[in-house]
Amino acid sequence: MEIYFCKNHPDRIARYRCYQCKQPICLDCRMTIRHHYFCSKRCYYHFLWDEFRRYVSRRKWIGLGVLQVLLLLIIVGEFFYFQHRLNHLSVTGEPAGAVADSVYLPALRDFLHQYSPEKMQFSVNATGNQQQNVYSLHLNVKQNWVVNIWKNGVPVVSRSVQKDTVSAFSLPLEEGKNRFRLVVLDQEQHMVYRDEFHLAFHRPLMHLLGRSIEQGSSQHPLIALTFDGGSDDAHTREILQILRDNHLHCTLFLTGRFMERHPELVQQMIADGHEIGNHTYDHPHLTTFAENHRQQTRDGVTRDFVQKELLKTDSTFFALTGQHLKPFWRAPFGEFNRRILQWAAEAGYLHIHWSPRFDTYDWVTDRSSRLYRTPEQVFRHFVHLDETRPHGLNGAIVLMHLGSHRDNQNIYETLPKLIQELRRRGYRLVTISKLLTTL
Repeated sequence: MEIYFCKNHPDRIARYRCYQCKQPICLDCRMTIRHHYFCSKRCYYHFLWDEFRRYVSRRKWIGLGVLQVLLLLIIVGEFFYFQHRLNHLSVTGEPAGAVADSVYLPALRDFLHQYSPEKMQFSVNATGNQQQNVYSLHLNVKQNWVVNIWKNGVPVVSRSVQKDTVSAFSLPLEEGKNRFRLVVLDQEQHMVYRDEFHLAFHRPLMHLLGRSIEQGSSQHPLIALTFDGGSDDAHTREILQILRDNHLHCTLFLTGRFMERHPELVQQMIADGHEIGNHTYDHPHLTTFAENHRQQTRDGVTRDFVQKELLKTDSTFFALTGQHLKPFWRAPFGEFNRRILQWAAEAGYLHIHWSPRFDTYDWVTDRSSRLYRTPEQVFRHFVHLDETRPHGLNGAIVLMHLGSHRDNQNIYETLPKLIQELRRRGYRLVTISKLLTTL
């Protein structure tokens, strides 16, 4: 997969292209106007002018004077509208419904302090017929009648009643909107009753866990070094020894495959005091980003698939250590979207990404790649960020890997020097749990 960098921010990976100039741009540079992405208002106005020229070239009989006046009015109107939208955004700040970090982080801290794997079977008690994530539907039906119920287009109940009675049907609720369709047939298979009803079900914990964290508090000099373990243990022993020599505890995200292939390393991590997060069972692609640079859910990736990947990994870890994983997960290849985050949240996991510009690119082995970094370049990069960012490295989450296929110039070789320099500059290197609970 070829990587492109933003035309305005050479250090950022570009995920979009300007519709007019076709140059790669990052999220911060993207302007969405008339269903297209533009890098600037200038490109948008060029786009309008090109449209006008093409229109005139096809219809030369139309008076150019009239078209010029219309174009001028359109441009002026678009300009004032666009300025109004920009001013509106600058005033409103966060989008509607967003939760400010000043509210979100304390709630997350309380959850993590009280976290227990046994409490992850969430339930909500409500008045009426809804209790513990289940809606109890009572129907006064007669003998040999058949009750059919669909939820979101999927059949969930098909039952023949054995006697005249008031029967209760338990309908499990999913997060968000639940659309039910009810059909009752008599003994002759004639329709007796048909109805539809909708239930909206929301759990506060879903709003707490259904997001991605890429930064801790910028008010405290804390940094989290995190390491991903897919299946390769190429330099795991060396990295663990460095962390041990520096009395450092980190958060390691492991796949179930890694645990099965290297159980002795997992035991060593626990003995050294590291906390273990979930990296799915076998490191699958969850979105189509590798093909089209869009975080669209890949075919075959469903709620059951995602939750099975996470829960199977936790079961593997529990069988090996007698402990459960921390309530953190990291998506393979950094591929996730809002729906996937919610599915993982239902299983009790909060997504931990890495901070922008804090990927060490230790996974890049091709020296001709623009992403390739030597250990010394990684060291200087962090020093540069500390000296140029308003809050330095406060709250940063760093991405590294336990396995790399480089023949030499492995990034972990700079770890001792980097750890000492960060500590000399006043930073504390902590786990994700401590990064998120220190406010």
